[in-house]
Amino acid sequence: MQNQLERLEKQLKNQQRLNVLILMLLLVTLLTAFTRTLPDVEPVIKANKFELVTAQGKTVLVMEPRETAAEIALYNNDGKLLMNLGAEVKGEGAFLQLKNRKGQNSLQMRCNNEGAALKMYDDKSNSIVYIGEDKLHDRAGVINLAENDTQKIILNAHEKSIYIANPKVKTGYSVLPD
Repeated sequence: MQNQLERLEKQLKNQQRLNVLILMLLLVTLLTAFTRTLPDVEPVIKANKFELVTAQGKTVLVMEPRETAAEIALYNNDGKLLMNLGAEVKGEGAFLQLKNRKGQNSLQMRCNNEGAALKMYDDKSNSIVYIGEDKLHDRAGVINLAENDTQKIILNAHEKSIYIANPKVKTGYSVLPD
């Protein structure tokens, strides 16, 4: 009787091992079958327009084609435009525009066949700094510092001069060097 009991215990242990092995093989088979039935991932997503929206349905990102190239626009949760990235007006280069939380201009950068420029604004959207090419003078570099959209200091590489606003002078500017 003791021998029969030991033999039955041994058979039970072997049966348990066999059950675990069969379960593992079944699991591997199912996982392999499942992964083979998954659809292939598309390498490209094509659409006429792409919008990213918040859980509340507010659009915060738009990518869409324009006349000259694609444009990417980023909005805050209030719907104010914060950033534009796209083609420069003539379509010859790129344009980046950053705005503050009120939707007012803060910074613009552009490049095209004629060169590049950077423009900064104050909190009232008045131009305060322009760095770029002087289109009137052989594409020389120019830096304009302004207050309330009025030029106060102009550094002109072509003329190797600095113009400083001076209402006492007939031209409105003192020129350095004299």
